[in-house]
Amino acid sequence: MFDRNGTVIAANDNFGTAPNLALLNTVTTAAGAFALGNANEAAVLVGLPAGSYTAQLGAGQGTATGAVLLETYEFGSVGSGQTSQTITGIAAALADFSTLTTALRLTGLDAALASGGPFTVFAPTDAAFAKLPAGTLNSLVANPAQLADVLRYHVVSGQVLSSQLTNGQVAPTLLSGRSLTVTLAPGSVRINASNVTAADVRALNGVIHVIDTVLVP
Repeated sequence: MFDRNGTVIAANDNFGTAPNLALLNTVTTAAGAFALGNANEAAVLVGLPAGSYTAQLGAGQGTATGAVLLETYEFGSVGSGQTSQTITGIAAALADFSTLTTALRLTGLDAALASGGPFTVFAPTDAAFAKLPAGTLNSLVANPAQLADVLRYHVVSGQVLSSQLTNGQVAPTLLSGRSLTVTLAPGSVRINASNVTAADVRALNGVIHVIDTVLVP
């Protein structure tokens, strides 16, 4: 996939090698796309700002010839029978974010992330919540005010795409007086001690970056 300047912004040969494979599979299902049944099929999941793009599909190595099929889907939430593309809607539509979605509902922050913004959300997966010390999640659920503080610590005001992150950047969060620190290294982006595993999942009111560890203020 190329941008309007001819720069390659995404490429894949064999979807099983995609760095955001888990998210790719869940979005494929939620968007109603044909299932990725052959590991040799190519697929990319990429967040794109408004603009012009070119998709190029080829046989890759060798001299194979024949017909090819290119499918393009614009993903939006399919949760609760809606077609919203808000941050809350996208999180609710993805199986990997059931814990986050439940936490947002318990604290009432789902409404804020569905209507306000723009926001940048560093979204921990279910696996990230599972890494918390034993009893921590239950304790947070029992104390909605404390849980809300943890969730606000994952949200930055304004839309910040991955291309706008800089090494050492300090980003104030919606939790008053608390900030996140960005660390960039070749092939990796870290937010505090958490790794970004998928970036630039665009929503109507901001952007989601998927992380593998819950950020605790």
